[in-house]
Amino acid sequence: MAGDAGAARASHRPLRLELVGLFPELFSVCASRCLTGQLARAGASTDDDQLRDYPPDLLAVHEAAGELFATLLAEFGGRVAVIATGTTSPRGLWLSLRHRLPSSGVAVFLEGRLLDASLEDLPAIRSAVAAELAARSGHGAAA
Repeated sequence: MAGDAGAARASHRPLRLELVGLFPELFSVCASRCLTGQLARAGASTDDDQLRDYPPDLLAVHEAAGELFATLLAEFGGRVAVIATGTTSPRGLWLSLRHRLPSSGVAVFLEGRLLDASLEDLPAIRSAVAAELAARSGHGAAA
């Protein structure tokens, strides 16, 4: 009986999709995991001087993470929590060492498991999230 209660709680908890990489500070400090581009589209002002200080490749990662976040939010709503973990944080450093992550790019973890998908591979990430949600609900657990 106690195991059923734990399984029921787990099924209501959002899936944890963790992005581990180097992110502009604006990405990691937003309490609702919003991104600079999303803030600007919502009418909030952004600090253009600060954005100009970041190299273009880091800003591209920022935009790709924003696209992933927006896509998953639109498709799965609150069933998925996207979390950004900077490689310079204690957890990010630990994950980098444990999984031997490359120093550049972003690693994608779903429920603590490293996915074999890049940040730009939206179909693979969406598929993994959908499969995990289906397994949780008892549909397609063997998939």
